[in-house]
Amino acid sequence: MSTTETVLLYTITICLATLTLFTIAVVVALLKLIFSVHKLVERSETVIESVETAVKSYRDAQGRRAFFKFIRNIYKMSHKGKKG
Repeated sequence: MSTTETVLLYTITICLATLTLFTIAVVVALLKLIFSVHKLVERSETVIESVETAVKSYRDAQGRRAFFKFIRNIYKMSHKGKKG
């Protein structure tokens, strides 16, 4: 092999090695990103479930309060009629 061919061979080899290392680094970074997003999604699902539970219990409490408020208003109206 001539000197020119040897230099070209070394140049191509170095370029391919660099490209391979860069590709490996990108794949590792993408995998880390995917795992981070997966953890974030799991946490978000947990938060959403707890918020849904809180909203449901608040809604149930609202319904109970409305019922008792209705009964109280009827009681007040009946007592106003007796006073007059």
